[in-house]
Amino acid sequence: MPEVKLVPLEQIPWEECFAFQCRHEMDLEYIKELRELVEESDEEQQQKELPLRNDLFPPLVVFTKGGLSDLFYLGEGFHRYEALEQAGRDAYLCEVHVVEDPLFAAKVYSLKANTTHGLRRDAATCQRVFARARAMFPNASLYGKEGIEGKTGLSRG
Repeated sequence: MPEVKLVPLEQIPWEECFAFQCRHEMDLEYIKELRELVEESDEEQQQKELPLRNDLFPPLVVFTKGGLSDLFYLGEGFHRYEALEQAGRDAYLCEVHVVEDPLFAAKVYSLKANTTHGLRRDAATCQRVFARARAMFPNASLYGKEGIEGKTGLSRG
């Protein structure tokens, strides 16, 4: 069962994670909106001499082996991560999954990112997701829970 806890953003290897995020491009306007939300909240909290809020949006989803110095591979929350970085945050709440192969788990999880919330996936992103899933699971069927459809959240419609 994943645990939600504060994770230092420096322990998330952004370049490595960004290389497998499934969007064909990041939405810079959306990142700006999220960053402004963080900055406004941080300013307000500092004026009130209160701790920074870590509930402005859902936790980032990360995967790790579980050691204290381990890296945390980002599976979902790429726009949120970038906004937090730009706002100067050092840490944020993450849904932490402890697994044997965190890099692979994050890659698989990212295939289904934004199927139920967040920015809608456009056609180019869906094509990229499909191509990555086929490369990762060349013997998987197209349909069903264990097929490409189930692993990506893509549908026949």
